[in-house]
Amino acid sequence: MKKICFLGIMLIAAHGIVSAQTSFSVNAGTGVWAPTCNPNKFDGHTICKFEVAPTAFVGVAATKTFESNLTASIGADFHFLMSNYGYKMHFDSEWDGDKTTIFYLWDDTDSGFGDFEAAANYYLIALPVRIGYNIGKFTPNVGMEFGYRLNDNNVDKNGSLSFSAGLEYRLSPKFALTLNYASNVTSDMNHTAHKVKKTCIETEDGWVENFENLDEKKFNWHSQRLEIGVNYRLGKSE
Repeated sequence: MKKICFLGIMLIAAHGIVSAQTSFSVNAGTGVWAPTCNPNKFDGHTICKFEVAPTAFVGVAATKTFESNLTASIGADFHFLMSNYGYKMHFDSEWDGDKTTIFYLWDDTDSGFGDFEAAANYYLIALPVRIGYNIGKFTPNVGMEFGYRLNDNNVDKNGSLSFSAGLEYRLSPKFALTLNYASNVTSDMNHTAHKVKKTCIETEDGWVENFENLDEKKFNWHSQRLEIGVNYRLGKSE
């Protein structure tokens, strides 16, 4: 529902921006991105380590500046996100052969996960909508971004909704430097951890294993980006 509402807002914004006096621009840049796990602790164990990886992006945008110095823009960007081991689980199940053993399972079956997610490069198609305000040569802005992400390991293809905030500094009427931060509102992936107690009981027929689920907790991964770029203004449509 959030994604449908956001797409509707984007269509309304696009109509208002393009139908009025509009400037068009192209942009490119680089930065870093990182996935984070929330929460990041289970039974005293750290789930994932915080790591950053490089990004690169190119895009286009249409921007309308109003007499009140307010600006409204809509764009389309392509981001390359290099593989990041922040998706890799860093503790394993504990099997020690004793009669009573505490160990961990993920999603009921797997003792670990994240190998494919951590090794994959990601490709993000993003559609940002931003509102800004001109203050001299500076334009701070906030907005939302709808994205669709895929990768070269054929895992974790999904849509996303992100909050964004940024700052533009105009070097000249044609060129500007940009700084943008985006943080996912929706999750990249979800997993459930289980703390399990295994007890080996000796019977007349031999040893029998008994399993008891002691605790469980759900974990969500959210990604965020911080990028700098150069914006080139193509001109105005009258």
